Amino acid sequence: MAVLWPRALKHVSPTSCLWLFPLVAGLSWFTTISILLARWLALDQPRYPGRVNPDVPFISDIAAFTFKPVFVTGCTVTGLSFAGTMFAVHHVRYAGAFYGLDDDVAWRQNTSVFALVAGLAAAVSLFFLSVFDTVDAHVRHRYLLMGTFGGLGLSAVLTAAVWWDQTWGPAKFAGLRRWLDPPVRELKPLKNALQ
Repeated sequence: MAVLWPRALKHVSPTSCLWLFPLVAGLSWFTTISILLARWLALDQPRYPGRVNPDVPFISDIAAFTFKPVFVTGCTVTGLSFAGTMFAVHHVRYAGAFYGLDDDVAWRQNTSVFALVAGLAAAVSLFFLSVFDTVDAHVRHRYLLMGTFGGLGLSAVLTAAVWWDQTWGPAKFAGLRRWLDPPVRELKPLKNALQ
């Protein structure tokens, strides 16, 4: 398989707002779950038919019966933001203004593409999970849930494999220091205060 990543993103300009993707993903999922929980509590904790656990409802139980538009919207925003997060994590490695690893090992570049595809599959599965989360779609719900968590897990493992070279010793790339380290002038007062 040809090395895909640097050629595919050659003309994508870097942005300093890539950190917003994981923030939006986390906030949208937290907001969705909070709204569903608040609505369930406001309705005096109703018991839904067909629950596996009669004492504790799952997110799917609440979303299948009440406030479905909130669940679909929250899952859509979370899925899109997660896909953006996967893009940002791998874009930083290969974009010229960040790391610029055009000569990275071919298996890492191809693994990066597969991680992005797995993240997109997880996002699409999450969207369809929210749409088809109904009382009578247990089998479909199970497969879409497996697709969501399978895509999340695979993208996480593949992303860790791509970035594994950064765990051994100090970073070899100036881009990492430029984006993560505070300027030296900010560290001197902190160093003096700690002594």
